[in-house]
Amino acid sequence: MEDYTGLNCGYCPGAHNYLVKAKTAYGDNVIDVEIHPSAYEAPNSIFLYKPSDAILTVFNINGFPNIRLNRTTTVSYGANPTNDLKS
Repeated sequence: MEDYTGLNCGYCPGAHNYLVKAKTAYGDNVIDVEIHPSAYEAPNSIFLYKPSDAILTVFNINGFPNIRLNRTTTVSYGANPTNDLKS
């Protein structure tokens, strides 16, 4: 699971909590990555991952947070992962 997020993103903690719930429910079947594109990061931020800006374009991501499952499906971070994910 990829969480496109940012350090100063007000809604992003909800997406992080979703990832924690998914990891708790499915253990090692979930590999979670929090990706920080330049939209919400300072140019010198240690969290910044500039290659992700190209990924945002490919997946047409224009708002944060955004969680992608297997790079094919966007999931709602406010939902329950056990309803969204199949073990």
